[in-house]
Amino acid sequence: MDLLIRAAALAASALPAALPSPTTAETPEQVFDCGVVTVCTGSGECRDAGGAVSLSLHPIDIAPDGSGKLEMRYDGIRATARTFSDLGPWVWSETGNDRQILMPSGRDALVWHHLTIGVTPRSETHFLSCEVG
Repeated sequence: MDLLIRAAALAASALPAALPSPTTAETPEQVFDCGVVTVCTGSGECRDAGGAVSLSLHPIDIAPDGSGKLEMRYDGIRATARTFSDLGPWVWSETGNDRQILMPSGRDALVWHHLTIGVTPRSETHFLSCEVG
């Protein structure tokens, strides 16, 4: 099934098929099995990547408009995330010294931005090609 459709059962049936469905408190977890296609630094230097990541979104408290709280799980990490609508984006922090955002960017694609805060802040943007698990 199309990633954007599943990302947001994280839309009401009235939404166009190319858009995500809203997340509700009753929505089961959404799992995205992704390959990392490209990684770019904050200065715009990009490289072909490789590797894979499985992202699980577990609704905790979701409003009818799709905004609310969920748990983001990946690579042994569990972090509380916020979403602002039924289409994302999903925002969280692993350690308090970082900010992360995940958002749909195409039918089978997600963009994951990770900012590390410190004396010298740095960021990476990962372009993911995903299947719904």
